[in-house]
Amino acid sequence: DADTVLRELREKRLAQMKQAQAEKLENLGKGHGRYHEICQDDFLNDVLKSRHTLVHFYHRDFENCKVMHHHLEKLAPRHVECKMMKLDADKAPFFVQKLQVQVMPTVVIFKDGVATARLVGFDGLTEGLAPGKENEFRTDALESWLARAGCIEYEAT
Repeated sequence: DADTVLRELREKRLAQMKQAQAEKLENLGKGHGRYHEICQDDFLNDVLKSRHTLVHFYHRDFENCKVMHHHLEKLAPRHVECKMMKLDADKAPFFVQKLQVQVMPTVVIFKDGVATARLVGFDGLTEGLAPGKENEFRTDALESWLARAGCIEYEAT
């Protein structure tokens, strides 16, 4: 019967929507939805607490790190499925060495506490930009890269 099929389909979709909303609320409670600074002592706890996390290793005096901050500040509220954090590399020598961070900015993607991808500098974000204009990449270029890395849900339009 068509009514039964439609009712079952509606109930299934409603359950999916409720589950997604519950996950969103849980993530917001864990600090998702905002781009914030962490310290070395909080690193493991923050990375292990959420399924998808991103840590931007930065240096406070580097212009390219400020550019990355700008884009991540825009993306964090739009993508609560990934906890987005920044970590001053000068104040986190243990993790800089452990994760072999050698270039700033470096963004490391974690899934279930395991590093799965890394963005070094602006690699892959600047195609089509004139030389000297690499720091003018668009937010959606970073957003697409993060989606390909598996830490956010996004489809370019």
